[in-house]
Amino acid sequence: MRECIRRIREYTRDEQAHFEASRLVQDAVIRNLQTLIEQDLPALTAALERMQTRMGERP
Repeated sequence: MRECIRRIREYTRDEQAHFEASRLVQDAVIRNLQTLIEQDLPALTAALERMQTRMGERP
């Protein structure tokens, strides 16, 4: 789970425009999200809630 989150952060650390322009990055992020969901949805939900709290629940 942590590895997937690390990869998603790595792939999305650049500007949103880069993410939107790169199908490869989009596919990589989606695949890691799928892996997270398959592994443990309750743990993922808790981790996302903690991240939102730390980030001030940005849109």
